[in-house]
Amino acid sequence: MDVEARVRCVERTETHRPTGKCRESPLVIRADTAPFLSPRHRAGPGGSAVRISPIMVVEMSHGRPNEPSPDDISDCSTDEAMTKDEIYRAHNDPAAPFEFSEQVVKVFPDMIERSVPGYRLLLELTPILVRRAVRPETRIYDLGCSLGAATLAARRAVQEPGVSITAIDNAPEMVARCRTLVEQDNSRVPVEVLEGDIRDAEIENASVVLVYFTLQFLPLEARDELLHRVARGMVPGGVLILAEKIAFEPGSAQAWMDEHHHDFKRAQGYSDLEIARKRQALENVLVPEARQAHHDRLKAAGFSEVHDWFQCFNFTCIAAVR
Repeated sequence: MDVEARVRCVERTETHRPTGKCRESPLVIRADTAPFLSPRHRAGPGGSAVRISPIMVVEMSHGRPNEPSPDDISDCSTDEAMTKDEIYRAHNDPAAPFEFSEQVVKVFPDMIERSVPGYRLLLELTPILVRRAVRPETRIYDLGCSLGAATLAARRAVQEPGVSITAIDNAPEMVARCRTLVEQDNSRVPVEVLEGDIRDAEIENASVVLVYFTLQFLPLEARDELLHRVARGMVPGGVLILAEKIAFEPGSAQAWMDEHHHDFKRAQGYSDLEIARKRQALENVLVPEARQAHHDRLKAAGFSEVHDWFQCFNFTCIAAVR
C-alpha cells in the first residue's frame, strides 16, 4: 500500500478557562508572518482572549508518513531555523555593538522572549492596564514599538470609541515588519506606524503611552526630556506604562539578579558563550538605571502617581499616572 502523508500547520486554540476544547484550522502560517509569541493572543468570541499555539501535525492515511520537504516546513511557524536567535553563537571576537538590524528583526520575537523573563506575561497583562486607562476620543502611543507586540496588545484592549494608536520606531526594518503585522491583525482600531526618532515625537491627547524596553537605549541626558514631552501630551489621568531593565544596589544585589537572569537564559537554550557575547554587545548600548532614578524622573516630569506593578528578576514595569 502506498504511503500518503502531508504536513500542515494548524492552530490549537484554547481559552484561558480549561474547557478542554480544541479547534483546528487548515490555515498555513508562514514563518515570516508568525506573530510575536508562541503562544500568542487574539480576540475570541465576545472579545475574550484566546491563546493560540501553532503546532505541526502529520496526517496519515496509511503506513508511515513521508519526510516533509524543506518547502513544506518553511511555510510553518515552527521552522526554528528561520526564527531562532543564534546571532551570538559564532566565535567572532569581540562582538559588535548591538543594533536593531535586519538580522535582529528576523529573530526578534524569539530573542526577546528568551532574553526577558516575564515578557510573555507582561504582554498578557498589558490590556488590563490599557482597558482601564484609555479614554474615548484619545490616542495611544507606543514609543519604540519594534514589531508592535505592545501595540497589538493595547489595540485589542480598546473598547472606547474614537481611539487611535500611533506606533513609532527608528529602525526601518522594524517599522516595515510592524506595518505588515498590524495589517494582518483583525482589530478595527486605527494604527499608524511611523519611522522616526521618538525624541522628536509630538505627543498629543494621549490617555495611554507605552514605552517598553526603549528608554534604556537612549542617552541618559535624553531620558528626562522625553518623559517631560510625554507628560505634556497626556490628558489628566492618563497612564504611562514604562518597562525597563533596571540596576540594583549594592553590588551584591546586582550580582544576584544577573546570576539568576543568566540562569533563565540558559534554561531557554542560550549557551554561556552566547550570553557573554550578547552582554558584550549591549555594553554602553543598553544602560539600565535604578528603580528610584525612574521614580524621580517620572515625578519631576509631572506624573502624580508612580506604581511598581510588575517585576521579574531585573526587568520591571512601572505605571505612572498623569
